[in-house]
Amino acid sequence: MTKALEKSVGRALLVTARLHRARMGERLNALGLFPGQEQALKALQPAPMTMGELASLLRVKPPTVSKTIGRLSLQGLVTREGGGRDGRLVQVALTESGHKTAQALDAVWTQVKEADGDEADSDA
Repeated sequence: MTKALEKSVGRALLVTARLHRARMGERLNALGLFPGQEQALKALQPAPMTMGELASLLRVKPPTVSKTIGRLSLQGLVTREGGGRDGRLVQVALTESGHKTAQALDAVWTQVKEADGDEADSDA
């Protein structure tokens, strides 16, 4: 019985995660973003940080952050600049457009959260 319940809960989590990702993907696409890029934008919203700090905060490897920041830079959402005393450190900051997009993400997350809640309510 316990094993069946675990499978049931696990399956429910899997289906929910897939549905959530699909909903987020649709809304992010409307903003010109791919899943994962929104996390970098929101992380940079309060203040610029180094690529290493961003990788640590997002719990990903530096090459992943580098690729994400490269794409966001091409979209004009972030800038990369040499750090203060140590020119090897690269600081990443949001552009004005990046700040606007990061603010728009709050509404996206709210919409998806409400849609996920509505789905859960209809299943109950």
